[in-house]
Amino acid sequence: MTPVVKAWCTDAGIDVANTAIQVYGGMGYIEESGVPQLLRDARIAAIYEGTNGIQAMDLVGRKVAGDNGVAVADLLTEIDAFAAACEDDEPADAKAIRRRLAEAAAELADATRWLLRTYTENPRRVAAGAVFYLRLLGDITAGWLLAMSARKAVGGGGAVAPDFAEAKRRCARCFADTRLAEASVLRRQFVAAGEALHELDPERHL
Repeated sequence: MTPVVKAWCTDAGIDVANTAIQVYGGMGYIEESGVPQLLRDARIAAIYEGTNGIQAMDLVGRKVAGDNGVAVADLLTEIDAFAAACEDDEPADAKAIRRRLAEAAAELADATRWLLRTYTENPRRVAAGAVFYLRLLGDITAGWLLAMSARKAVGGGGAVAPDFAEAKRRCARCFADTRLAEASVLRRQFVAAGEALHELDPERHL
């Protein structure tokens, strides 16, 4: 998970800072919020300790293909078990989150099978779409952690403040309905990227 933690988290930080800027609209020449500086500071994190593109290629090559997908399979086993452990009396939000998580995990499983089939014969094709695989794995892992966190908070009874538990629930549902909903697109981008680049002649087309 090292490449995912490094690259996915730093990309997420850039996205969050960039979105925060939009809150202020057109600021002109005078800027007092400090948010643009946060974006400039966050941007460098995608370059330090190996660029995020390099991290993605390390993920698909040395990490996933390197152990024949064993670690990803173990992770998917845990995620599938959590997604399937839905009880009849659970709130509608919890059921929706688990459904999204199960669907996204199935896309990751398909992407991983394609990766393992393709890498031995054409590692360059897999590497071409590595950033999409990394984001897919990162999104699903984050969605799973958010869902577990929300479940513990909502089921915490008096030990958890109601407002805090509600915020956890809403955050997990929002992530499931937005980021996890993109899983099928990321899987298709991962598979298609290598084919598109394979047909590109850099001497003629660039």
